[in-house]
Amino acid sequence: MAEERKYGELVAAAAFPTERRERLSLAALGIGGEAGECIDIIKKHLHHGNPLDTGHLREELGDLLWCLTLLADEVGASLQAIALQNIIKLRERYPDRYPDPINDVVVRL
Repeated sequence: MAEERKYGELVAAAAFPTERRERLSLAALGIGGEAGECIDIIKKHLHHGNPLDTGHLREELGDLLWCLTLLADEVGASLQAIALQNIIKLRERYPDRYPDPINDVVVRL
């Protein structure tokens, strides 16, 4: 049977730079680059008339998720903790749009 591991553990273990400065740089620059690639796919669809390449977009979103996960790990957080913190913040701003993440909903990634 395959070993069950968290995505964040896999990313942290596989990221090739070992120095914190380099990992922060890789993650931050990667987020910008991968987000730009996602934007370009959507731009080509909306403004150049290309079909939306959802397969390519999913690949780039995966790369973006990898970079976000690495950055979260470098600041000692999981994506799940960050998602929960974000829902709490959004609920404070828009209480009629978001459930109470502490009592009404479980946030999973």
